[in-house]
Amino acid sequence: MGYKEAHHSFEIRTAGQFLRKLEEDYTAFKAEPLSSRHAINCALTAWHLREWFWAQRLKANAAEQKRLFARGFKGLGEFDAFLRDAYPEFQILQAICNGSKHFQVSGCVERSFTDTHTVYMSRRRSFSGRRSKGPPSLFVLVKDDKGRHLVIFDEVLKRVILFWQSKLQSEDYGWRIRPSSRPIGRGGFGFVPKASTV
Repeated sequence: MGYKEAHHSFEIRTAGQFLRKLEEDYTAFKAEPLSSRHAINCALTAWHLREWFWAQRLKANAAEQKRLFARGFKGLGEFDAFLRDAYPEFQILQAICNGSKHFQVSGCVERSFTDTHTVYMSRRRSFSGRRSKGPPSLFVLVKDDKGRHLVIFDEVLKRVILFWQSKLQSEDYGWRIRPSSRPIGRGGFGFVPKASTV
């Protein structure tokens, strides 16, 4: 099926090409895993890809909605709500995007920060001073109905990239990277690996 193309984003004209941008942003982030600039670029691209995907593939195609999601959507707002509910990683991306755009963080992300050796945060308390395992990472402190959780931002990105790759696999533009993680699944933050519980 021939999909319409965007014409205001230089040579990025399709959702698949926007996914390629995300993959290239992610490659830059992996090269500098403590870069807030690269992390925000990834969050912005990953969150806004849903608008491209909606406009190009889903908006006028109820059959494609049913094929990919086993249900239909009345509009982008309903699709957004579905993504945030079914895949909590999208809540994190939206909160980071809103926080970086509007100079505030709202929604499920309480704070985002870098861990170099020991995770210390908050005005009055530290997260028990435990050393994190593995290389230094960027984290987000997430609030949900189960409490507060430290989430490794790289894991959020891996899952979202795999989600978009699975939805855009029919678009032939050449896969550049494959994050080493299992495909994104529906459910709560239990699916997202937590660095620790606060």
